[in-house]
Amino acid sequence: ITTTSPLSPWTVGRLYSSVFAATGGVASYTFALSGNQPLGLTLSSAGALTGTPTVAGVYNFTVTVTDSVGGNSSKPFQLTINAAPMVTTTALPGTTPGSSYNQTLAESGGTPSFTWSSVGLPAWLSLSPAGVLTGTGPAVATSTTYNFGVVVTDSTGSASPAQQLAVTVTPAVQITTTSPLPSTSSGASYSQTFTATGGTGTYTWTNSGLPSWLSLTGAVITGTAPVVASATTYNFSITATDSASAFQTKSFSVTVNPAPTITTTSPLAAWTVNRPYSSTFAATGGTPGYSFAITGGAQPTGLNLSTAGALTGTP
Repeated sequence: ITTTSPLSPWTVGRLYSSVFAATGGVASYTFALSGNQPLGLTLSSAGALTGTPTVAGVYNFTVTVTDSVGGNSSKPFQLTINAAPMVTTTALPGTTPGSSYNQTLAESGGTPSFTWSSVGLPAWLSLSPAGVLTGTGPAVATSTTYNFGVVVTDSTGSASPAQQLAVTVTPAVQITTTSPLPSTSSGASYSQTFTATGGTGTYTWTNSGLPSWLSLTGAVITGTAPVVASATTYNFSITATDSASAFQTKSFSVTVNPAPTITTTSPLAAWTVNRPYSSTFAATGGTPGYSFAITGGAQPTGLNLSTAGALTGTP
């Protein structure tokens, strides 16, 4: 018998045909099979192994050829019958607008090689015959899910059932807090919460270059402003990263002003009883706007100080 072993593998449910060959002896030849015959296949006396295999497995059997005068020879063979191909990828990761997308689909069963095809694939995705999904996430205003089906076909023509898959495109992470941040004054407590939109899941917040007087916990920076002699601006960056590792980094600044100082000199100009009076206090430093109040001494009878710093009335 000149046919080599193992025989080429095949797939359950696909029509099979292979013919054994022999040399020597005295023609004609008669073939017979013994041992673990593949279920669904039969060997004709002419040496044709045909049929539709019904059960996957590795089959070991012996084929015997007998010539016309009774001479014979036997040879062991192995034939692997594979289960029908199935797509084993059941879920795909999402992406964001403008991001490159690349995912390799997986299968089981079947007889190599494999060819992949799709049903209802969105225009921004393509599927290679080797089962690689590629594309660039489209622009979306809200999270958008794209549904489609994929099929894998093996070398015997056995095709898997269509596997339904989906890819969700979520708007990119965008930090919505604007810069510069609200300014503060020397010695004042400071707190600012950052916000973001888009992305997938929850955000993780990190920083780079945050000044030592500030700390970041979650999305909130807090601290006590240092004492400065003149307005001082601190620059740093904040990064928001979503659960799919998409992120945005944004630069921020916050200015610390010196503590406010009243620049109006004392004593105030003298005045006369029963004459309308008006004088406005002025200040520098700090963080506008200012709020004025009398915190000590005796307030002149008939006069009042507004929060804007205007001392008015008739003494």
